[in-house]
Amino acid sequence: MPQPTDSTSPQALRGLILDFAGVLTADPRSVHRAWCESEGLQPEAWRATLNDNPEGRQLYAALEVGQISQAEWNEGTAALLGAHVDPENLMGRAWSGVPTAQRMAALARAARDAG
Repeated sequence: MPQPTDSTSPQALRGLILDFAGVLTADPRSVHRAWCESEGLQPEAWRATLNDNPEGRQLYAALEVGQISQAEWNEGTAALLGAHVDPENLMGRAWSGVPTAQRMAALARAARDAG
């Protein structure tokens, strides 16, 4: 019969969950506004599509739990952003200019290295 472990036991520590946007990255809002303008969109289009549009929120939730692929998300979200938006690597393009939060990334690496 397995022995119970308490939360201080090294065996009890099995993973670390970190948020991405604004935790492992710098605040993405200014970069996303600039990206929107470079794509011919209103500055708040990315935020509004992902946060305020019910269909956009539904697409993002489906992506996060693996119900749809990245390509399907790109297609659906590009259509919500506007007919002229290229879905190819949409997420990658929108996030490409967002810098890494260096101290948090170092913390995540240290946690991984510690096992």
